[in-house]
Amino acid sequence: MKIHGPLLRTLWPALAALTFLVAAPSARSAAAAAADPSRASLAQRATRLADVAEIKRLQAIYGFYIDRSMWDEILDLMTDDVTLEYGASGVYAGKAQARALLYGIGYGQYGLLKGQLRDHTQLQPVITLAPDGRTAQGRWHALVILGQFQQYARWQTGPYENEYRKENGRWKISRLHWYETFTVPFANGGWKGSMPQSNVADRRLAPADRPPTFRYDSWPAVSVPPYHYENPGVAPLPAATPPARDAGTPSMAAVEQQVRRLEDERDVQTLQRTYGYFVDKNLWPEVASLFTDDATLEIGKHFFDD
Repeated sequence: MKIHGPLLRTLWPALAALTFLVAAPSARSAAAAAADPSRASLAQRATRLADVAEIKRLQAIYGFYIDRSMWDEILDLMTDDVTLEYGASGVYAGKAQARALLYGIGYGQYGLLKGQLRDHTQLQPVITLAPDGRTAQGRWHALVILGQFQQYARWQTGPYENEYRKENGRWKISRLHWYETFTVPFANGGWKGSMPQSNVADRRLAPADRPPTFRYDSWPAVSVPPYHYENPGVAPLPAATPPARDAGTPSMAAVEQQVRRLEDERDVQTLQRTYGYFVDKNLWPEVASLFTDDATLEIGKHFFDD
């Protein structure tokens, strides 16, 4: 079996132990092989990497849905006991209240209004997985562009501090909190002015279940929403979590497949980011080198297939 790739290299000590296991006499029983701690540790580390990747995907999908005011799809990403808090809205608990808040933000309708813009880019993910692998926390930075044709345009930024829970093998959002720390008008020298926390201030919202958990003023006031994590430069290193003994140990082939899928996902992301950097500088031969021979390219209303 040929094993390669950066992720597998980082797990080499465990793999070395597995090599010994494979080469051991056939007298070693299947039960003993399944109980080997090196294999269990390797499987657990691969699972944790996959969990972090799945949480990032979950949050990215949330971002695409909120771009288009797809409130029902957003609710499908959440646990039944979810809590939502946007800006100074207060805390909305449970799916029914979450739905009321989201539709309130959307002026009572599903989907964007005619001429409405809501682009929601989420950056700088910091994911902290709980030792048991069942819950996680994540911090993101949102860059938001809002507008309504011939009415207004705004810039917004602020961090998310979210919580996630794994239910029946599927990660969902159990707590979502966006801190609206910066809101300014786009036109007329907006950087020189200020606005109230407008993401929810100009809507008719249902009453919240609880008051805001963090009091702050938007820019030009300066606030630091609390971090869910300690400074990694000085925090104690986390203790190793022993592998679970009740879930069974995946085969080596299953672990390798899982790691390869993580490597494939990473490579696809690197490819797309490289394309972006090349396009930024009009490096067209380099852009073309990223495509397959039978690639198609569609930009706006223009379609190219040769």
